[in-house]
Amino acid sequence: MVATPTVVSHKVDDWKVTSQKKSGRCWLFSSLNLLRSTTRTHLGLKDFEFSQNYVLFWDKFERANFFLTDIIATAKTEELDGRLLQFLLGDVLSDGGQWDMAVSLYLKHGLVPKVAMPETESSSHTAPMNARLKVVLRRTALELRSLVEAGASEEEINEVKEAALADVWRILVICLGEPPASFEWEWRDDNGEFHRDGVLTPREFYQRYVDVDLTQYVCLVDDPRAEHPKGHTLTVDHMGNVVGGRPILYVNTPVEQIREITASVLASGRAVWFGADCGQQSDRASGLFVDGLYDYDNLFGVDFSTSKEQRVNTGESAMNHAMLSPASTSTRRATLAASAWRTPGARSPARRASSRWTPHGSTPTSSRWPCTWTTCPPSCAPPSLRNRCICLHGTRWVRWPEPSSLTREAGRA
Repeated sequence: MVATPTVVSHKVDDWKVTSQKKSGRCWLFSSLNLLRSTTRTHLGLKDFEFSQNYVLFWDKFERANFFLTDIIATAKTEELDGRLLQFLLGDVLSDGGQWDMAVSLYLKHGLVPKVAMPETESSSHTAPMNARLKVVLRRTALELRSLVEAGASEEEINEVKEAALADVWRILVICLGEPPASFEWEWRDDNGEFHRDGVLTPREFYQRYVDVDLTQYVCLVDDPRAEHPKGHTLTVDHMGNVVGGRPILYVNTPVEQIREITASVLASGRAVWFGADCGQQSDRASGLFVDGLYDYDNLFGVDFSTSKEQRVNTGESAMNHAMLSPASTSTRRATLAASAWRTPGARSPARRASSRWTPHGSTPTSSRWPCTWTTCPPSCAPPSLRNRCICLHGTRWVRWPEPSSLTREAGRA
């Protein structure tokens, strides 16, 4: 038996948990849930939701443009059967994403309430739609590479690219609906009082009802690999969705500091977005993430122990799910995580993680979280982590933060 506390001392709220259904939109659901923690208060609606379908539409369209732009940029430098191109073609237009990708979408396209663009069959079950989009983009990738190799003009290349994006738009509209350019916003709050705010654009709605400055949030990561020193900022080549959007940045931070900062943010009444490897020592039905939950060593008589560095280097562990942490214990023994997964028969979509499983543990190698915790403005970070350098994987060093100079650097590294 594994004893795990189920009561927490610091709880931001108990709003309704959302469901991503058969899609990989966890990063969008969890980041929108962070934003709605204050929006619902402004509106007087406890279970208010932003439209996850709206941001999915723009992510798919922007990501298609990002992919084709990358294909053109690499046409002269990368072989078609090379590892990079095969990776890009294999991972084209997946559902997954990162914090900075979500921020890029929200800042550019704004947000709308769920009633303005509700879920569809394709938004809740994305695989069939994604399959059609991949055919269009992979075929267009070959056409664009051929044009670049043949010395075609920029106008000819862009014409093919724009035609493909028009096809992408058509597929998305049929599957998801057309995103509203404006909508009339009216609602009845939890006390029964009626409100009307007139006609708003998505960006106006975002500016009026989102009381969170997304530009001031940072992603903390515990990367144990020796080649990535603590206190430096990391990025991933060719990752992103909005051309000209925010670069994907992570500050490599000791797990003890991640624990302290996260606990401080939760105690102040703010939730924390995070990404994790949810395949390690977890039980989806009960919602438990506990180190030692399964005793495989004694079951098989085999030593399965590995360090976190070994797991990351070999691909045994990698981030595969994003959630929101709205609560923790004052003793830091456990954290509550709101997941967008809904499991038939489960008590609740809320997950409970023990301190030894999460970065709240005192031993980094026992942590099962290989990736990101987005916590607070840089001013919350220890002085040792501020204004450090960013290492663009194996290529160059530049100062951070300098968003304008980093916009496309990672894509060309």
